[in-house]
Amino acid sequence: MTQFKKGQSGNPAGRPKGSPDKRAKFREAFSDQAEDLISKVIEQALEGDMAALRMCIERIVPPVKPERGDIQIKFEDNATLTEKGVTVIDSVASGNISIDQGQDMILMLHTQKRLVELDELLNRVERLESADK
Repeated sequence: MTQFKKGQSGNPAGRPKGSPDKRAKFREAFSDQAEDLISKVIEQALEGDMAALRMCIERIVPPVKPERGDIQIKFEDNATLTEKGVTVIDSVASGNISIDQGQDMILMLHTQKRLVELDELLNRVERLESADK
């Protein structure tokens, strides 16, 4: 016997409006001492505390996100997915696209492969069903 009915939320009303979440409670608790806490972290960072220094640097200079710009790859007409994959790898190796862009392209080719496989399976099932009639 299941505890919940299918398609019905275990908490249909959800969290009551206006009820603070834990983060808001913590922010409020620290708000009076925020300036002192920030000053202390900066002081510790300047004294050589590596954890405090890392925290300060991460706030000043956020991590660099991978480049997601336009990708200019020309595939041969009627190229197989394998041939397209080789073209992407060659483009990365020659420096025409970044490694991140190459990974994105390979992932898209993999997704395309899965879609082609799904189409082929659906066609097979349809042929088998029509043959049985």
